[in-house]
Amino acid sequence: MAIRIFIISWITMQVIALSGQEFLVINSNRELFRVDMGDCSARFVSFVQVNGGGSISDITYTDDGRLWGITTDGRLLIITESTGETTVAYNLPNGNSPFFTSLAADGEGRIYTAGSNGDLYVFDTQTSSHTYLGNIGYGSAGDLTFYQGQLIMVSTTNWMIDVNLEDPPSSSLRMNFNVGGQIFGIVTFVEDCDNTVTYATNDAVNGGVYQVDFSTNQLSPACNLGVRIFGAASLLEFLAADPVVIDEVTTTPTSCVSPQGSIEVLASGGNGPLSYSLDSIHFQSNGTFTGLLPGDYTVYVQDGRGCSASQMAAVGAIGEAPVITALSVQADSCGVGNGAIAIDVEGGLLPYQYALNGGALADAPQFNGLQGGAYTVRVIDGRGCSVSQIATVPGAPGPQIERIGVRSCGPGRSVLSVDAGGGTGPLLYAIGEGAGQAEPEFTGLDAGTFLISVRDEAGCTDVQSTTILAVEILEITSIEAQACGAGNSSLTAMASGGSAPLKYGLNGGPPQNSGSFENLSAGVYALLVTDKNGCEASEILSIPEYIPPRIAGVEVVPSRCGTDSGVLQVETEGGTPPFLYILDGKEQPGGEFPGLAPGRYLLSILDVNGCGVMDSVLVGERCPIYFPNAFSPNEDGRNDRFEIYSSAGVQILNFRIFNRWGGLVYERQGFSSEEKSSFWDGRFRGEPMPAGVYAFYVEVRNAIGEEEFFEGEVQLVR
Repeated sequence: MAIRIFIISWITMQVIALSGQEFLVINSNRELFRVDMGDCSARFVSFVQVNGGGSISDITYTDDGRLWGITTDGRLLIITESTGETTVAYNLPNGNSPFFTSLAADGEGRIYTAGSNGDLYVFDTQTSSHTYLGNIGYGSAGDLTFYQGQLIMVSTTNWMIDVNLEDPPSSSLRMNFNVGGQIFGIVTFVEDCDNTVTYATNDAVNGGVYQVDFSTNQLSPACNLGVRIFGAASLLEFLAADPVVIDEVTTTPTSCVSPQGSIEVLASGGNGPLSYSLDSIHFQSNGTFTGLLPGDYTVYVQDGRGCSASQMAAVGAIGEAPVITALSVQADSCGVGNGAIAIDVEGGLLPYQYALNGGALADAPQFNGLQGGAYTVRVIDGRGCSVSQIATVPGAPGPQIERIGVRSCGPGRSVLSVDAGGGTGPLLYAIGEGAGQAEPEFTGLDAGTFLISVRDEAGCTDVQSTTILAVEILEITSIEAQACGAGNSSLTAMASGGSAPLKYGLNGGPPQNSGSFENLSAGVYALLVTDKNGCEASEILSIPEYIPPRIAGVEVVPSRCGTDSGVLQVETEGGTPPFLYILDGKEQPGGEFPGLAPGRYLLSILDVNGCGVMDSVLVGERCPIYFPNAFSPNEDGRNDRFEIYSSAGVQILNFRIFNRWGGLVYERQGFSSEEKSSFWDGRFRGEPMPAGVYAFYVEVRNAIGEEEFFEGEVQLVR
């Protein structure tokens, strides 16, 4: 079983997790797949079309993002990844039967390829020309790649070869893989500018993937792709061709009086122009730095794609520099700024001067009045040579009262709460000279002025005064509960005292301005009244079960047509008598309402407890319905349609007309007697019907909601 090893180059300025790495592979059927090593999946992209046929043995990306492929007979192809379309860019010589098997590109637009006979070529995409570099001495099995700047080839002998581009016959063995089969390809992932990961896969159907460790020359299983791979490529693989290398760093020492130190950096490699820096932030185009003080520096060299190399460089001092031998520190107590730093110095040239955090120079070797924190101490001798060191002044600020909350709630009910921060360890809170307590709240207080102190475990304190105003105690003065059954009960509460405005809440619900609560049911309720200071008054109360009045039945006698003769008779259940019956605002003790005009009425019933029920009642009007025995549809504006008439409008459910042989000539449903255009106009399918007798069948719903049926004959007159 053959093994494909592919090393995929991926360079960024940040370390990228393997789960985010993707690369492109091509199989023996010229199918492109995008591989995600995070879940070991291969997603089909396109089928590569090669004019004239032939097998594609490898693929690679150039620095301009183009995908290239090579056929075994030396045709260099530019591949459109999404469609698989190809263009022949160049034909390499194949007279020596090289059987081309590998591709790799560098960052300068050059593509390298080797054949199974060991011949090595380079193709320049800038000039569209090739150069024969020589014979490596080993046949290529399937791939080339750059790994840490070195071109590596997988040979037909299961070896990895370090290719010498200057003298290919001098190429040497890098490592031997004992995989029991042929190695075909290599591709490298470069996680960042310094770290690479190498994978291998065999050419079996399951596409087994292995991770290669160059330090131990070992392969470890990673996953199975399920794709038989012939070649692989990463979009940024070319970045591994030329890493940044610092070749030489030269320094010149200087005196402290007139800093003339210098650093000169010689670097090579990288992709794009190189730039140089001493702080990794500010870069310049050349590697020479002048006017430097004695000291240690870090040199940074960065290429055009953000990859960099760094190296330490020391600028020596001419003459002895001062040395800080000791720093004596006095802690800052309670954050009042009484810390101090004393400095002992040896060496250098007297006199010394001293500075703190880049401030003004002082002659005395001590700094007083310091807050706790870190300080940079600098000593400068008589020659201008200096030395710096960090000193830390211990001490945290004392406690600080940030806020005192006051709730003026009346005699014996007022509250003080303290918000404090800072200090060392747990804080203690006290009023006046009293003993401290751990809780920052004081309850049961009267009106007056209070001195609040907060003390930490180091004995540091902060003190503030506050005043509790004299107010009337907040009290609930009355509660009236009305039990009227589920969802109809209510509660009304009143309170006095406190500081307006007052808010009322029930059972933890949102507070409201009113003490009235509607739509309640039987149960136990917790009433809470609060004022603007947060003072509270509460009460527990209950609403008993109750069966409210309800309308057991309503008998409606319709009004006779054109008269006020309708009657309502109401039957009541539940509640507590006597009842009060109200119809459209008219109150009476009994449930019968005579002499009613047609229309809709609002009926209400209240019992002795004020519990009630309400409903809407319709008093209909019974009026006769008239059917004409003839009509004349001659469009003179009179009797042109067969209409029905009633003083009270009716709803026509079904309206049908039949000829003398029983044939249906007209039909309409669901319209009002006021809709004149819906009645029959004497036509059938748009044509006038002959004069004669026609039968009608009509269903209606009258004004009081009853359904009635009518049938008969009508004479059509022409």
